[in-house]
Amino acid sequence: MDNPTVGPNETVTARVVEASGQVHDVKLKSGPKGVKRFHSDPAASDYTYRRTLTVTGTYKLVCTYHEEMTMTIRVRR
Repeated sequence: MDNPTVGPNETVTARVVEASGQVHDVKLKSGPKGVKRFHSDPAASDYTYRRTLTVTGTYKLVCTYHEEMTMTIRVRR
């Protein structure tokens, strides 16, 4: 997965487009101070999850079904 840098108040999209039918989700493993943890609903193929990141800092995301699927997003001004 890419590890992008975005600006504050940008919406990021996590997308899984596979035909295997495996279940995926998106969970905030760690984030900037004061950011509430979030965890998407589980879903299978053609899965899309969008989240607007408003606080600057580093967000570490993980699929709880596949711990090797991680992403780090940096929000900078």
